[in-house]
Amino acid sequence: MVVACCVVLHGRGFRRSYTGITGTLVVWRAGGSSLSSVSAVPRSTGLLRHLGLIGLALSLVGAVAGALVPASVMGWLRVEVPGFALAWDWLDASLPWLNPLHVIAYAWLALLWKLLAPRGSWWRMPVVLLVVGIGCEVLQQFVPTRQPRVTDVLSDALGIAIGWGVVMAVQRMRRRG
Repeated sequence: MVVACCVVLHGRGFRRSYTGITGTLVVWRAGGSSLSSVSAVPRSTGLLRHLGLIGLALSLVGAVAGALVPASVMGWLRVEVPGFALAWDWLDASLPWLNPLHVIAYAWLALLWKLLAPRGSWWRMPVVLLVVGIGCEVLQQFVPTRQPRVTDVLSDALGIAIGWGVVMAVQRMRRRG
């Protein structure tokens, strides 16, 4: 079974799909229906990359689960986490359209994704994360005491932009010096 991790379009009519699971490179020729498979080395097979991918998957599951828990969990956070209520109330009064948990969660997801994704797939990250955010908001209508909000999707988009911007700034600084 071939599971594609990314699809990269190249010139000369080739499309390649690299698979990190099977280690196989599948090549389709644009002019015909021929399909060939050759052995390929995945982009990175290091332990650190695998741990990063596991962290990304767990973070994504955590973000989705956090978006779909009842509102009583937020009450627990306000009581049990020192400083949470104070910071939340200050941010809510200063920027009522901003959901700081969404910004933080999606900035973290974007940062991990940008660091771990192949170079040719830069555009997939914001699209997939926004679809996840919109999907969570749609599903919230079925969770008691939760309501979908457009402002949460805007907070997700802001978090994605922040995470992406941090990685780009660090990469630019590394290249310069």
